[in-house]
Amino acid sequence: MKTSITAVTLLALSHGALAADSVDVRVVGTIVPAACTPSFPSGAVVDYGTIKASSLNQTSYTVLNEKAVAFAITCEAPTKVSLRAINGRPNTAPDSQDGSYGFAVAPMGISLLGKSFPLGVAGLGLDGSKAIGGYAMALDNSSFKADGVAISPIRQTFTNNPSVWSVSDGTLFPITVNQAPPISWALSGQLTPVAFTALSGQLRVQGFLNKVSEMDVSKPIHLDGLTTLEVNYL
Repeated sequence: MKTSITAVTLLALSHGALAADSVDVRVVGTIVPAACTPSFPSGAVVDYGTIKASSLNQTSYTVLNEKAVAFAITCEAPTKVSLRAINGRPNTAPDSQDGSYGFAVAPMGISLLGKSFPLGVAGLGLDGSKAIGGYAMALDNSSFKADGVAISPIRQTFTNNPSVWSVSDGTLFPITVNQAPPISWALSGQLTPVAFTALSGQLRVQGFLNKVSEMDVSKPIHLDGLTTLEVNYL
């Protein structure tokens, strides 16, 4: 109501003025079946703690331990949603510029959940003008449940029909730097997003650090990765 009243007032002033020019005011919004809230029940920080510079590789990348973080989405009523990752530290990954969807190509092989596959990566920020490192993120497919029932991730297929979905390996960052289709969840063996009130599971994060030759390790360097997980209603 408040938005509508403001819009009407602006339009009235525009028409009452003695001017030949005009400007449009749009009143927009979305009615959704129920509000959904994403959260990290155990905290939203993936902490690699203190890393000794002497343990890092001088001439190649240093792969850090894989980390797990609990993730949940809670809705007021059964709702279908999708999930999209947004890089909060653009153009800070080593040796690779971000693609059109905001993530870079991994400069070396990364394995998540015991599998090796092409991954997009986000950067860990800059130390001056030098890239600190990067990380990949994926869903632990076997851990996710919706209202207590096991589910599997599916990925939207960009075709003439945007409602077409395919099986996903759970990679949250773009499969390639020029594709960023969102992820949703379906019952086992199905390809239709499932409605739920409570979803839970784990995300896995795999970090890596730049070559020591590319950084000034004579002083502390703070890892500063940031990814926003955006929930959209289907």
